[in-house]
Amino acid sequence: MTNQKWRDVWDETRAAMKQLEESMEVVRGLERSGMLAEQASICSDGVAKALAVMRESVDQVRRHVHAADVQLTTAVDTLMFDSMFDDKEKI
Repeated sequence: MTNQKWRDVWDETRAAMKQLEESMEVVRGLERSGMLAEQASICSDGVAKALAVMRESVDQVRRHVHAADVQLTTAVDTLMFDSMFDDKEKI
């Protein structure tokens, strides 16, 4: 083989290796993108579950606040009626 042929083979081999490296970098980029998408999906699922728990907690607090409101209203009503009857008895 002549020197020129060796150079040609060498150049072709280097060009092929460069293309292979670029292709491998594209594949690595796609793998990273896929992993990021999967992580984002997992994170999104976690956020959705956390929000559902938070919503349930808020609903539970609302129920407790409503129950407390009803109790306080009943207590105030009872105190008002007692006060009105006490005033009538004094008259």
